[in-house]
Amino acid sequence: MSKKARTRTPDRPSVAVGYLYGEHVAAGFANSLAAMLWHQARGGVVADVFPEASGVNVSHGRNNLCRRLLESPHEWLLMLDADMIFDADLPQRLLASADPEQAPIVGALCFGVDDGRLFPTLYDFTEEDGRIQAVRYEDYPRDAMFRIGATGAACLLIHRTVLQSIAALKADAVWPWFQESAIQGQRFGEDTTFCLRAAAVGAPIHVNTAVQIGHQKASVLTAEMHRRQRLAEKVALAETGPLRTLPNA
Repeated sequence: MSKKARTRTPDRPSVAVGYLYGEHVAAGFANSLAAMLWHQARGGVVADVFPEASGVNVSHGRNNLCRRLLESPHEWLLMLDADMIFDADLPQRLLASADPEQAPIVGALCFGVDDGRLFPTLYDFTEEDGRIQAVRYEDYPRDAMFRIGATGAACLLIHRTVLQSIAALKADAVWPWFQESAIQGQRFGEDTTFCLRAAAVGAPIHVNTAVQIGHQKASVLTAEMHRRQRLAEKVALAETGPLRTLPNA
């Protein structure tokens, strides 16, 4: 990026794209990133790119991206994993629904897979036997800003004020934002811990379900694959789904 492209202006928010990569980078991600940067070069909002190598402990790479954002002049961090597949205008679409105060953390709709079954990375928290529990949404409102308790960090737009506020918590000197943790005997992943810390500083978390991205595994996991799966499950089981399923979703 040119020096001019890195300069913030009052009426134009600047985004730093930070992506984590391991030994391999998915071909679909490389193609998506190239298309996005070409699109941004013609008047987009991306002001910088932060590649970050990630080992087994992904928390280390995610925390480094947060530090790099705060050391930069940029307003937003778009955190991506190197197996995501997305449209060239992804930053603009997420920014259009984001707000530094009302929606300072906005994710895109993406999916994981567990034993061959797709699930959206959308979670809420409940309490059971006096202990906090994370529960998964099986369904979600279509094309909407959906406020949730937690989501994954594979595609997450974060305002710098959230990172500053979480750092001020001093939850952990080494792992300020992302950290594998145990709370009340329950294990939480690094992304869930980040969401809990965001909640502690009053930062709401949304997923814009109109912004859908692919997740490259053995095949690319998509919203349409999940829709077909849920339809088949509902027909077979004659029910709306497990805990936290939305009615009429």
